[in-house]
Order: sequence, then structure tokens, then C-alpha cells
Amino acid sequence: MASAPQPIIAIGTVSSGVLNVTPIVRDLGVYTGCATDAGSGGVGAPASATEPALTQALAARADALRAGSAGAQHEGLRDQVLRELHAFGQTRARQAAGAGLQWWLLADIHAAANLDCLGEVFPQARYVVCRRDEAETVMATLEANTGVSARDLALVVAQQADAVECFFTDHRHSQVAVDFHDLARRSDGFVYPLDSTRRVGALLYGSGEHDDAPDGAPEPPPVRLPTDSIERPIFIVGCARGGTTLLFETLRESETLWSWWYEGHAFWNTHPRLTPGSRLRTSDRLDERDAGLAFAHQIREWMLLAGRDRQNRSYLADGLRPGAGPFRFLEKTPASALRVAFLNALFPDALFVHLVRDGRANVSSLIEQLQHFEITPHWDQPAVRWRSFSQLPGWLLWPGWRADLDRPIEEFAARWYIASTQTALDDLARLNDPTRVYSLSYEEFIADPVKSVGEICTFAGLPFDATLRARSVGRLPHAASVSRPSADKWRRLYPEQIERVTPLLAPLLQRLGYEPH
Repeated sequence: MASAPQPIIAIGTVSSGVLNVTPIVRDLGVYTGCATDAGSGGVGAPASATEPALTQALAARADALRAGSAGAQHEGLRDQVLRELHAFGQTRARQAAGAGLQWWLLADIHAAANLDCLGEVFPQARYVVCRRDEAETVMATLEANTGVSARDLALVVAQQADAVECFFTDHRHSQVAVDFHDLARRSDGFVYPLDSTRRVGALLYGSGEHDDAPDGAPEPPPVRLPTDSIERPIFIVGCARGGTTLLFETLRESETLWSWWYEGHAFWNTHPRLTPGSRLRTSDRLDERDAGLAFAHQIREWMLLAGRDRQNRSYLADGLRPGAGPFRFLEKTPASALRVAFLNALFPDALFVHLVRDGRANVSSLIEQLQHFEITPHWDQPAVRWRSFSQLPGWLLWPGWRADLDRPIEEFAARWYIASTQTALDDLARLNDPTRVYSLSYEEFIADPVKSVGEICTFAGLPFDATLRARSVGRLPHAASVSRPSADKWRRLYPEQIERVTPLLAPLLQRLGYEPH
């Protein structure tokens, strides 16, 4: 009989990043009570992974303890916290079990003041201790609470830190420490907190005891991520605004595929050549010379740590158990169109699905996207153009993009399309292995998604399961569209601009089988 889901509890001082633990553990298959649990497909994290009644009880007791309450008042508050913890634990365990998850999260900024109650109610709990420099914590808290005395706040933070560290020392075999600054990297859209995720993943799915680190802080228990279980990852390649998001969201419904659920900028951009601000970042182009062994191992770990199935479940919950099946990963990032050789070097058995679209429609959609993000109205301001395309994730930096920034918006978009599509075509041809490449047009996919998805499944060795078939039947949603799609939208929105760049697009259109006139 399977055991009931167990709690993982985030504790720390005020402003130490306790709530930042939520998206980390969610990626690891922990029930958090937020929209993305159990495959609902939502985004974002809750303000607190508790319920209002429990939050109020924890806060009231924390305030009373700081005020030095004792006697009947203290006992009454303690009893209330115990009751709310029991009720919350029963509810969360039931919800986690219903979602097929092994763990559930309790994250509240007042948890550190109620450690005695937490230990009594949840004796089998695991803890994530969020650490931050005390002086920095005080300054950050003062910025958000101007009416608080710095001296009083420093005293409170010091008391909380002492209590947390004492608890950490006494329960070191069921806890792991994470750094605030690594946790905070989860929300900036560029860098993924691999260190924190690896530590928490080891705490949940590892085995063995902690070893003492040189600074006295326990290290996470040893865990071997099953990176050798990754087989034939599938990369969707194509130009931005060419339908790749729609194809990705469709294939993601497969019962046998795992993905990051979003574009992988946060993972790929940790490569030394791609890190925002790096002097080495002249474009998003990577080839086999950039595929070092260290990065290859790192990206495989990220696939396993952050990969989730269509129901938002982590692979690790099953992947670390004997007899687990292969890990089939689906990835879609626009920059992959410039990185086929790089991806091939990282994953020699990788499969590529190349989606192409009529260049006139694709360029029209790129222009529309630029307008949607209010870049086009400022196209005459070089600083705005530079900031938008050199610092924000999602904009493709192709070789020569800087010079193209000085061109009219429609020509810039046309060269974006040409760089993505032509580079992908050439690099895929150099693989010289048609069994690893499947090409289709956006127009074919939209016209008959069932046929297209079925053929992709055959190509990739995937079952065309009932869930995926149901997702492919009827009109496909257009979640990434700026406006409602239509076959001739480009003729209505930007006829003069598209006409001006059609001669530039014509050779590639002919290569793809489109009639340029």
C-alpha cells in the first residue's frame, strides 16, 4: 500500500526567499496548491503555499512570541496553530494523492516561528532552509516596510536566524539549505537555479545521509540523476511566429513526452556564450565546437530536474526508481533554428521536427509581434532597438543582426525569417540522415493536424495516444497568436511592406516550394 504524501516545509527569516521555493519544488513534482499543479497548465506561484486560516494562525502566534506572551494566551494560540496544521496537512495530502504526487509543500514566512508545532504535527517532514545575509535581509525588509525600526527589525531577524540554524543543526538529516540569490534567479527569465533545484531534488529523491561540508553546513544526500535514461530527445525547429508554439503545445499532450513547459531560454542561456551581458554573446548561433562535456551533462540534468509531463508531474518521482522507462524530452526554443549542429553534438540520437511557413505570412506575424510589444513605434530610437534585441529572451540574435537593426522594420523581419529558416535547412541537410529529420509546413499542419501529428508520432516512435489524438481533432487553439489567424491576414495587415520584401524572400520561398507571386 502506497504511503500518504509527505510535507516539505520551507523555512527562513523574513525576506529570505521562502516563497521562492514554490516554483522550484513544483518543477520537482511537489504539490503546491497553485494553478500549475496536476496538469492544469496555469502559470505563476501563489503568494503563500498555505491557506488563509493557517497563515493567520501562524502569524498571530509569531507576533505573540515576539511580544513575549505566555500562559493561557500562548497556549491558546499554540492549540490553534496545531489544529490548523492538522487540517491543512490532511487537505494537502489528499490533494497531492489525487494528483498522483508524493510530496506537498508548506511555505509561509511565519513558519520559522512555529517550528515546534510543525515538528509535532509533521514528524516525517523534510525542510528547505532559505539562507540570506542578515544585514541584506534587514535592508530588503526595510524597503518594503518603511515604518519599521531598523534596530528592532535587526533584532527580530537575528532571533529568527538563530532559531532556524538551531533547528537546522538538530534536524540536519531531514533538511537542506539553499541560498536566496540562487533561488531568486528562478524569476528573472534568464537563469535557472540549478544548485537549489539539485539540492532539493536530492533531499526528496536521494538516499543516504548528509556529509558535513567545510563550513559546517550539511550537503544534500548523494543522488545519481538517471541522465542515461534520456533517449532521442525531440527538438522542434523553426522561425519565431512560424507555428512552433502551437505544434509544441499540441505534442506536449502526449502521454509519453516530458518538457520544460515553456521555451528553454532560462536553461540554454547559462551557456558561457549566451549568458546575458557576456562579452562572448555576439549572436545565438552555436555549433558543435560549443558543445562541451560539462554543459552537455548540465543540460541533461536540467531536463530531468525540470522536465514535466502533460499533467505537470516530475519524471524524478518515477525516474529514480528501478525499472523506470526511458525519458523522451520535447523542446522548443526559437534559437534552436541556429543550433542544429550544437544540439546534434549534445544529443547524437536527437530527432528534429522542422516546421516552415510561407515567409510572407511569417514576416507579417513578426511585424505584428513587434508592434504588440511596442517596439515598432520606437524603431527610430537605436537605444530601444538595441535593448529589446540584445537583452530580452525570445528575440533571435542571428549573425549580422546588429547591422540589420538599422534596416526598415519589414526588412529586419524578413532577414530574421531568412536567417532562421535557411540556417536550419542547411544544418539539417548536413546531418545527412533523413531518419532523424521530419519536415512539414505550417499550412499542412493547420489544414490536417491529425494527419500531421500522426506522422510525427510515427517518425519519432511515439504512440498516437488518445489524449494526443483528442488534442489534434478539430480547430487547434492559437494561444501564442497576437490576433486571430487567417490564411490571408498578411495581405490585409501589411500589403505594402510585404510587397517590398517579397523579392528578398523569393529564393527561399521557391526552395521551400511556395509560389512567390
